[in-house]
Amino acid sequence: MGPFIQDKRFVRKHSVKGAKQFMRLILMKSYRICPMSVNLDGDPPSAEVKGELSLLDPCSRNSAIEFEVHQVFHCDGLLLFPSEDYDRIVVWNPFSGQTRWIELGGEKFRNFALGYHEL
Repeated sequence: MGPFIQDKRFVRKHSVKGAKQFMRLILMKSYRICPMSVNLDGDPPSAEVKGELSLLDPCSRNSAIEFEVHQVFHCDGLLLFPSEDYDRIVVWNPFSGQTRWIELGGEKFRNFALGYHEL
């Protein structure tokens, strides 16, 4: 059994300071991205999947075609998806809806990462 806090006063004092409701993203087995709402203030606490987020492919002839997700990389709420044939990638902020599509100029990279470096 893992460690736990026995001092109830400590738990009450600090639990009121924490967020009671928040949103998380989950990745389903089918590579679908779903927002999940978590409410710790309810009785009982609850978690609810809120449907699927979709990303329309601007390179598709049909403007309603979704971008096919095969790999996902994440960092600080941003998501990076390489295309199926690795000729472009998209960086997406699912909370603001902003996307940045990056053409790879004929290069076929197979390894990707998303992050930052502090100087």
